[in-house]
Order: sequence, then structure tokens, then C-alpha cells
Amino acid sequence: MRNFHSSDKYTYAIYIKSQSGDGAPFASLSRFDGTTIYFNNYDVETFFRPKVTPGFFICTIYYLTIPTSKSDSIIVQLSQNTFHKNVPDLPYKLPSGAVGDRDGQANNFGNYPMGLHNITINKYKSGIHTLSYDSIYLGWGATKSHTINW
Repeated sequence: MRNFHSSDKYTYAIYIKSQSGDGAPFASLSRFDGTTIYFNNYDVETFFRPKVTPGFFICTIYYLTIPTSKSDSIIVQLSQNTFHKNVPDLPYKLPSGAVGDRDGQANNFGNYPMGLHNITINKYKSGIHTLSYDSIYLGWGATKSHTINW
């Protein structure tokens, strides 16, 4: 351990570098929000818990459609509730969707917090609404796809 100056006029910092890039050329450059913690000589015995946010690289949601009407639609929402519990002031829901006049539509997400994402699926087909649930785990630097049938 390094020696800290005894004067309280000195401040020290622990710095964890941030990396991010929704379109990063390598998955290792996917989201990792770093942090800086400042402390003085009185805090050197303190145990610090730096808050960092690792994220997945990209997730693609594919919609397999057999539309019976152009008004058919699907609304999908991914939510990372553990991230929301730990960092309640930041967004944690990712909305997406598709409409019936497009086959094979897909939505891409990237640079969001890793972890278990709960999926809520609202389908509207021939005037009938159905609600279903699913989930997907997206690890740090992960590239995954998920298909939803409607």
C-alpha cells in the first residue's frame, strides 16, 4: 500500500476507465461505464464499492410475421430490473415493435446494461390482444438474437 500524506489538504482518487461503443469493432469495447472515487487520508481504511456498468454489445429481436391485417402489431419491451434496483435514476426499459405490413422486421439494441432482461410481449392480431412474457440473459460484450413469433 502506498503512503498517504498526513495533511487533509490532499485528495486521492480511484479511477476505473470507461469503455463504450454501440458500433464498436470489438465486443470487448462494448459498454463499461467507469467511475472515479475521491477520498482523503481519513478514508484510507474505508472499503470502497465503485459503481461500474458493464453492458452487452448487441441484441437483435426478430419478428416472424404472418399478418392477417396491416393493423396487426407487436410491442416488445425488455427491462433489466436488477440494474433498475441498483441505479434507479437511469433508464432500464428498451421498447421495440413491429407492424403487420412488414415481414421479418428486426430491432437492434446495444450499449445497454448486461444481465437478465425480462421481455413483455403485447400482440395485436385481427383485433385480439394477447400478453406474454419471456426473458434473455445478455452478458458483458454479448452478441445475441431472439425470435418472437406472432
